[in-house]
Amino acid sequence: MSPRKRIQSVDSAIVNSLTLTVRTVTYLPRERVHIDRILEAFLSAARMRPLKNKLSYCVHELAGNAKRANTKRLFFQERNFDIVRLRRSREPPRTRDSGRISRGT
Repeated sequence: MSPRKRIQSVDSAIVNSLTLTVRTVTYLPRERVHIDRILEAFLSAARMRPLKNKLSYCVHELAGNAKRANTKRLFFQERNFDIVRLRRSREPPRTRDSGRISRGT
């Protein structure tokens, strides 16, 4: 998508109160730049450009965490691991005394 069309689609999303969705397959520097440009266009259209750096940081943290979570999910899926069962087997038994966790005696 050309930069002009990108800005038009962002403007259209703002004017029509639509959700703007960005999907990427990878999360490399190229995708970060793409997201920054969309965020900048969105904030400029909303006259909130001073928020760009702070929001950009938050968006990149969320996207990076989502990428890592998806990678881990796929890792477990490909190996037929059940993450819930695995996690439960490593948790110490819980007792009801004041909500504290007891390692068993």
